[in-house]
Amino acid sequence: MAILSCEKAKEEEEATVLLLPPGFTFRPTDIELLTYYLSKKINGDEDLPNIIVERKLYGKEAPEPWKIFDEGTTTAVEEVKYFYTWAIKKHGSKKNYFDRVCGQGKWKMDRTYPILDSENRLLGFKKLFSFDNFDKVKYGSWVLWEYTLNTANPNNQQELTVCKMHRGTIGKKKAKQDHELNMPCNKKRTRLTMNDESESASRSSSTKMLKQTTNKESSLPAPSTPLVIEKPMVLQYG
Repeated sequence: MAILSCEKAKEEEEATVLLLPPGFTFRPTDIELLTYYLSKKINGDEDLPNIIVERKLYGKEAPEPWKIFDEGTTTAVEEVKYFYTWAIKKHGSKKNYFDRVCGQGKWKMDRTYPILDSENRLLGFKKLFSFDNFDKVKYGSWVLWEYTLNTANPNNQQELTVCKMHRGTIGKKKAKQDHELNMPCNKKRTRLTMNDESESASRSSSTKMLKQTTNKESSLPAPSTPLVIEKPMVLQYG
């Protein structure tokens, strides 16, 4: 499966925009990217919509992200582009060490997240990358999410992935929150919400009890002078 050239890929990108009516935005979930788009692409399904194009994102000849987003123009943080691309293992690597070089920079992996279905079964993974380049002041910061299926063959020297790219920096805490909120029927998300509500209720209850205790203490009468009981005098009779 050949990777399209930059010019051809850009032409297909412009053509795919026409498939979506005005006002509609392409925002698939993590599970949809894995089980529908990537799975169908790997299996060569002819019914797959031509919305995500192939683009070479790794390698010295791969374009830097700002070139993909049209160099010289201002790109909003909300703008996201989706691509199919091949992740190629480093030469001589027997493990899953992939080459993340991209033009004059490289994609640096920050974290890996498992993607689970509603029954807690592992579907695949998504990896968070930040672009490491020599001039972030000029070119800005860039984020790449790479999605892979759990059924990938570890003996293969390359692996087809689906990626989404956008401008802006996402912290690890924010990325973890986005990951948890993006998963359907997420038990952890429900548990976090319940814990937040319980913690809020506990704080409210503690505050109420503290006020009641303070009010009770303030309503008590002032302590009186302690009563001293003298011992009775015993008279001696001779």
